[in-house]
Amino acid sequence: MQEIPRNHLMLSLSSALLGEVSSNLRKALIKQENNKIYVRLIYTSDMTEADKEMASVVATSVMADFPDHQVIEEFLAIAKTLRIEVPHGWYLVFSRNEDTE
Repeated sequence: MQEIPRNHLMLSLSSALLGEVSSNLRKALIKQENNKIYVRLIYTSDMTEADKEMASVVATSVMADFPDHQVIEEFLAIAKTLRIEVPHGWYLVFSRNEDTE
């Protein structure tokens, strides 16, 4: 399977996030491994049912952009007191300013 350009992955997730970002979203990341695209949305530990629904909409939008790939959704809740590192191979598309909290 051919590698998708980084900017295509990032633009897909960025456009999918339009109108779907709640105050609980901390980070949004994406990566490709072979024919799989991973979408990881990290929320505060206060993640709501509405957040889960919005996350599903985001992942579905990414799926529509890459119909020949399997999209794997990862929705995590991590307390805002914990620092989040971006793992190697992942592209950071959204990051909330947490310095003022």
